[in-house]
Amino acid sequence: MNMLVPRETVAQLVKKREMALIAFRASHARLLDAQDALRKANRLLNEISPSGEASYNQHVRDKEEYFIRAISVPEEADYMAKVEHITSVNLWAKVIAHTDLESIMNRRQKDELRLELTTNPPEPTVETVYATLQARFAGLSFTIQEGIADAFTALDRRFRSNDTFKFKHRIVLENALSEFGGWNHYRHYDDTLMDVERIFRFMDGEPTLPRHLSIVSAIEAETRGSYSRGLPQAVIETDYFRLRTWKNGNVHLYFTRKDLLAKVNKALGEFYGNPIPEEREAEADDGLAPKTALARNMGWFPTPEAVGKEVMHHAPYLVVNGEPKTVLEPSAGTGNLARLAVSAGAVVDCIELNTGRAQTLSESGLYRRVLPVDFLALRAAPDELYDVVLMNPPFDRERDIDHVLHALTHLKDGGHLVAVMSGATAFRETKKSRSFRAIIEKHDGRFFDLPPGSFREVGTNVNTCILRLRKGGNYYR
Repeated sequence: MNMLVPRETVAQLVKKREMALIAFRASHARLLDAQDALRKANRLLNEISPSGEASYNQHVRDKEEYFIRAISVPEEADYMAKVEHITSVNLWAKVIAHTDLESIMNRRQKDELRLELTTNPPEPTVETVYATLQARFAGLSFTIQEGIADAFTALDRRFRSNDTFKFKHRIVLENALSEFGGWNHYRHYDDTLMDVERIFRFMDGEPTLPRHLSIVSAIEAETRGSYSRGLPQAVIETDYFRLRTWKNGNVHLYFTRKDLLAKVNKALGEFYGNPIPEEREAEADDGLAPKTALARNMGWFPTPEAVGKEVMHHAPYLVVNGEPKTVLEPSAGTGNLARLAVSAGAVVDCIELNTGRAQTLSESGLYRRVLPVDFLALRAAPDELYDVVLMNPPFDRERDIDHVLHALTHLKDGGHLVAVMSGATAFRETKKSRSFRAIIEKHDGRFFDLPPGSFREVGTNVNTCILRLRKGGNYYR
């Protein structure tokens, strides 16, 4: 696979761009001369042309726009700025075409790279071009892993986490096909299947197939012309998949290469930072008993700004009729949620086991109280319950469930809880997660997926969601 363009090729491209810039600068002076000459010629033309519309010359009026109308040349600085941008974009496009980078990128990754290199491309010197390519390819394994996560999550949301879902299951693509035999394009399953097939071929050391030879084309060939006769029930076999199409527009996808599935599991385990299920140490219990050992690094991943804003979007009003609500952020870390609650007018308490972070929170003077204790060991006093709990607990090994259930004991009846949790909590099929969802349902709790990579900036690719509930049910702000 061709990953890097030879340095000599990059140097040649950069040199030719420099020559093009010199030529365009010289062209600008000639364009100014042409502008002046055309203006003079058009003034003379106006002197011999009728002042109003005349039938004798009407048939040549439109030709003037293309052949003799005066032009308007921008100032040299504006002109060259445009030229520099255009030549830069074209050079980067040429460089990318010299590599096989796009063969291992999914549609979203290609769109992001294309946007970067067309809107604000780096200045294409030899050093910047080569450094940019080296940086891009140094992260090649991450690019592949991210592409796998994107593609498989688009097939089934259970792929948002690999901690419980082993990839041997049948995947049902609901309403993938329209009654007319084409794709329901608002679901983008054709693009997703192209991505999945590309991933399997890459892992198998095979080149990417064009669309007309792909799995997508095979499905289209079976369902073409279905408007008059209805969607067929068909079975399609490829090197990597078995598919069944159904009259209701569903497509059932089966993976037939177990060796490649093992590679998918491994890549996703590395991407999400979790081992695949069969490699993980067995749980001592699978019920709702809380974990007693501390999470790695205390499970601390600071709440990113965008996630904090989303938590506040789901939070209730923190000042009602001039009265501030009481808010708790347990396992507060650096208080990223607590600060937002203070800004919204609430009276806020924090709990943070790490003594250094607890001291920093206390010294800020923003909070009514900061307790440097283990939240799970703190029993709630009946007269010190809270109106609202905002929290971002540790995610690993379902510890977020322990923290949320304990937070409910610190919440008044009718109080609100908004928690960031592992994305798998909403669909994980362990006994603990099922029991937790049954409890949450009694409080009319709802899960809202956060965008993939929401915590990437703080060091984890684990997908997350927001749980929102009102203790006792009937959520309102």
